[in-house]
Amino acid sequence: MPPTLTVQAGANQSVVVATATPVSPSVTLTDSHGRHPAGITVTFTPDSGAGSVSTPSAKTDNSGDASAGVWMIGTVATTQHLTASATVDGTVVNTTLSVTALPGRAAVIKIVSGDAQNGPYGATLVTPIQVSVRDQYGNATPGVNVRFSVDTGGVTAVTGTTGADGTASTRVRLPLTMGPVVLSIAADSVPEVTSSFTSRGIRFASFTMDANTTCGLSVEGYPYCWGDNA
Repeated sequence: MPPTLTVQAGANQSVVVATATPVSPSVTLTDSHGRHPAGITVTFTPDSGAGSVSTPSAKTDNSGDASAGVWMIGTVATTQHLTASATVDGTVVNTTLSVTALPGRAAVIKIVSGDAQNGPYGATLVTPIQVSVRDQYGNATPGVNVRFSVDTGGVTAVTGTTGADGTASTRVRLPLTMGPVVLSIAADSVPEVTSSFTSRGIRFASFTMDANTTCGLSVEGYPYCWGDNA
C-alpha cells in the first residue's frame, strides 16, 4: 500500500478572519507497511493570504501525528487552505486542510451608489441609495441592521438588513419644499455617514390639457396634474 498523510484534526472549521483556529491543525502519517513512523518531518504551508502557522515544520510523534500549532488565518473572508507535506519511504505525500474564514465585526459604512441626486420637490427619487457595510479588512458583513433617516422629507425604508454582499438600500422621498436634504446612515458600533440630495423646482418636459385638468410630465418622468379632476 502507498504511504499516506491524513488529516487528524483541525479541518472544516469556521473562524473569524485574522484569528486563530480553535482546533490546531494536525495530521497522521502512515508508511507503506501500515505503520505510523516517528521522527518524520512534516511541513505545513498556508496558501497565499491564508495566514501563518506557529509550527511550519514538525516531526511526527510515536503515533505518527504532527501538529502545525496555532493557525492564525488570513484577513480575507473566503475558504482558506493549509497544505501538509512529508516524505516517507521515498514518496512525497501531502494533504490539505480547509477552513471557512468569516467576516469580522462591522467597522465601516461606504456609499456604493445613488449619492448626490436631485429631483423635483415631493418626488421619491427613482434610484435607490445603496450602502455597503464592511469589516476592518474590507470584507462584506451580512446581517447588519442599517438605519436611514433624513433631516427633511422621508425614506421608503427606515431600516434595512445587509445581504450576503454586505449591502442595504433605501430611496429618498424629497420634501415639498426646495433645498438641500441630508440622509444619515448608521449601524450599531459603526461611524455614521451622510449623503446629500437636492429638492428643486419642477422642470416639465410636456403637458396635456382638457377642459378642466392640466397634467405635466417632468423631465425625470414624474407626472403632476392639477385642476378640477386632478
